Amino acid sequence: MMTDVTWENMIEKLRLVVPELEERHRRELAWWGEEEPGRHPFYHVVLNEYLTGLLDAGNNESILQRIFEFIEELATHTDQRIREVVTDTILERLVDKKEWIVAARPYMGPETLQMSGEVERFWVDVDARYGS
Repeated sequence: MMTDVTWENMIEKLRLVVPELEERHRRELAWWGEEEPGRHPFYHVVLNEYLTGLLDAGNNESILQRIFEFIEELATHTDQRIREVVTDTILERLVDKKEWIVAARPYMGPETLQMSGEVERFWVDVDARYGS
């Protein structure tokens, strides 16, 4: 896919890759007003809500493939801040519900799968340690 994502343009690139997010994108920008939205909150609200809805519905395979190709691009990026959006925002949300992470795995690229396993192991360890 290679969309030349940078930290500065990663919100705009998401919009170009997933035009289905346009209405959510506009609402989120309106909410932020004059302020530029942060990458983590933006991806959490705009992408995650849409993505978990697709995973719950169990359809829209072509959109899921496109989204996870883009996520793989982010996961393999040289900028650590961009990779952290994948682990700390996208994958952290998907592991909140076992059905989401299980449904998402077939669409994940190799780096996203590896990161997903690390996030899942982290939360298993936290749950074991603190009895959550």
